[in-house]
Amino acid sequence: FFSSRRRHTRFKCDWSSDVCSSDLSGDFAQVYVIAHDSGHPVQNLMGISGKMEAARQRMSVTEYNKLSVKLELQADCLAEFWAHHANRTRQILQQGDVEEAIHAATAIGEDRLQQQSCGYVTPESFTHGSCARRGARVQDGAGGRQNRRVQHLLGAGPLNDFTVLRASIRL
Repeated sequence: FFSSRRRHTRFKCDWSSDVCSSDLSGDFAQVYVIAHDSGHPVQNLMGISGKMEAARQRMSVTEYNKLSVKLELQADCLAEFWAHHANRTRQILQQGDVEEAIHAATAIGEDRLQQQSCGYVTPESFTHGSCARRGARVQDGAGGRQNRRVQHLLGAGPLNDFTVLRASIRL
């Protein structure tokens, strides 16, 4: 998990067994989780994480949660954007890999997790996004799309510079 203060990504030793024993089956589901969490340092390098922290002081919890969802959706997109470009240069993807990543992203949507844990869903409390939105952003990234949805996840600014994005997520 990424820590912007310490500027590193850390994985629990048993995270892989957690992923394998859940609905996140498939080898590429694990790659997606790593790539998603590796997207957060990219966001940090691009200055997006710092802007998020600065904005936190000026927003209500609900407003900040909405912005946090956008940050997480961007990390989902970056994960598959990386996979798309890595596959173009190194042919790393196998049949079904993109579907495994989409399944993993939708399996960890907050609407599903909240429904399972407490029996109801409160969208205003989301900090990572719904099943549908997470799956859609993974699909956008997998297609290598430079569409308006991807470009506007966090509005104008460094996200719109896909040259920087491509350079930041090379293997």
